[in-house]
Amino acid sequence: MEIISLAVTKIENGHRAAARVAYAGGGEEDLWFETPAGYPPSSSGNPWLALLLPLAATLREGISMKLPVDIELLRGAENLLLLWKHWYPNLAVVPIDAPLQSRPAQPSGVASFFSAGVDSYFTVLRRPDAQYWITVQGFDMPVTANEAFARHRERLSRIASSHGKTAIFVRTNIRQTRWKEAHWEALAFGPALAATALLFENYFSEVLLPASCAADQLFPWGSHPVSDPLFSTTTTRIVHEGLYSRLDKIRFLAQYPEALRELHVCFRGRDGRGQDDSNCCRCEKCYRTMITLELLGALEACSLFDREQFDVRRIRDIFVTSDIDEGFFAEIRGFALQKNRPDIAREIATAVGRSRIIRRLQRLSRLRGLWRINTYVLPRLMRNALT
Repeated sequence: MEIISLAVTKIENGHRAAARVAYAGGGEEDLWFETPAGYPPSSSGNPWLALLLPLAATLREGISMKLPVDIELLRGAENLLLLWKHWYPNLAVVPIDAPLQSRPAQPSGVASFFSAGVDSYFTVLRRPDAQYWITVQGFDMPVTANEAFARHRERLSRIASSHGKTAIFVRTNIRQTRWKEAHWEALAFGPALAATALLFENYFSEVLLPASCAADQLFPWGSHPVSDPLFSTTTTRIVHEGLYSRLDKIRFLAQYPEALRELHVCFRGRDGRGQDDSNCCRCEKCYRTMITLELLGALEACSLFDREQFDVRRIRDIFVTSDIDEGFFAEIRGFALQKNRPDIAREIATAVGRSRIIRRLQRLSRLRGLWRINTYVLPRLMRNALT
């Protein structure tokens, strides 16, 4: 794939950086980011190398661009490709052809990504030196969800202002392009965050990527303490921040009434079609968070959660989709037993056991001759599942 042009233009209330990408197998498209007024995006190749790397590895296409790339990022990209190949053997180690960038001036600011979720709220409260909080429309919240994002933006701006911080809002179309062929959770969301961070490489010397997992829960994932720093440049460090458990993070946030009031974790939204400014209170992630808040006695204080929708008996209907989520639930189950809530612990054990069976059946259904599992068995098991 080749970046055949990059146009940085002024738009209403900001700037747009649009890269025209041509694919080896044919076809071209524009991938764009919009940044606010006062923050024109970098015109180097660094954000675009970070962005395209997971797609290139997925499509098995080399990357070619005339935009200059930082030497440290280039070396990091080469190591990333080797790491990803080790994690996911179906990916390719592809060549990168780009001129080297001369060393730019050293920026000084510190930024963090912020969505008002558990990980990002924990990070910004733990790292008060992060004076700039970045939120992106077009990642979890669809780029078309403008009304919901306007409400979300107003709330996040108010939160940042109450802490004396600067909120920065970005829009992008990347998940509506071929870029979405790179697996979001397992591979691509960390590079997407890093690419966004490098759009601001002229302003920030350090950008924090809030960690998803605790140090003892690590496994190959899109954002990881080994992979994220490899997106750093000579002047901008990308930092994987906060290797604490999800339980410890929520316990920490429970000390802050504002954080509880504003906590926003859902990526399903009211209609189940994508994140909006609400917590649906019926998906796996919402319910998992509500269980922990209930055990801490803090659920009533969380105004974005509907306490009336929480029912311990529904916990057994949660579909635990991955090893990472199973680790989260194992931790919560242990905490439930500490809190003398055997009812919650029992329902979590039922949900995990049932989910393991479903995941095994999903794998079996891909085998020749076992299509009936997918047609008849799985729909029945998943009928009332919280996913």
